[in-house]
Formats: sequence, structure tokens, C-alpha cells
Amino acid sequence: MFGRNRYLSYVEAWRATALGDAGYAIRRNIIVVATLVGIDLLVLDGSWLAWPVRAVLLYLGWNTYGWLRFRSRVRRGLIFPPEQPRSPFGGPEEGRGWRHG
Repeated sequence: MFGRNRYLSYVEAWRATALGDAGYAIRRNIIVVATLVGIDLLVLDGSWLAWPVRAVLLYLGWNTYGWLRFRSRVRRGLIFPPEQPRSPFGGPEEGRGWRHG
């Protein structure tokens, strides 16, 4: 599945997946921020609901910065995948069952 050198192929596949996930999260945050800014400017101008919306905007900005930093570190090779890939639904070695049960 991973070719001759299984670990290097695994690392390359993990990096591609990590970069794809980070790109998706960044795009999602930008779309949500643009929508909330539009709602804030067009509908909530001067309303008391503007402050919670601005708090969410601040959080999404901080979250986007974290994803950008993560993507940068993965590209530079500063973050590596775990030695043994983990099951996405847990497993008996974690003591939680196969479906977090």
C-alpha cells in the first residue's frame, strides 16, 4: 500500500492529509468570518448582539492563526506523525471501545 519504504510513504501521506485538513479548516473559518462580518455590518449595527458575534470573530481569527502556524510547521518538517497510526474511532488499547463506547 505504501510502497517500498513504508514509513516514509506513511509520513508523506500523513503530511498530505494534514495539509489538506488545515487548508479546509482555514477556508471554512474565512467563510464563516466573512458571513459573520456581513451580518454584523448589515444587521447588528448598534445591537447588543454585536458583541457576542465579535467574540466569535476573535476566536475564529485566533483559530485560523493556529491552523496557519500548524500548516507552516508541517511544510517545514517540524511536526511529524505518530510512529504508529491511531484508529480514527479509538480501539481496545485506549480502553474506550471501537466506537467510543
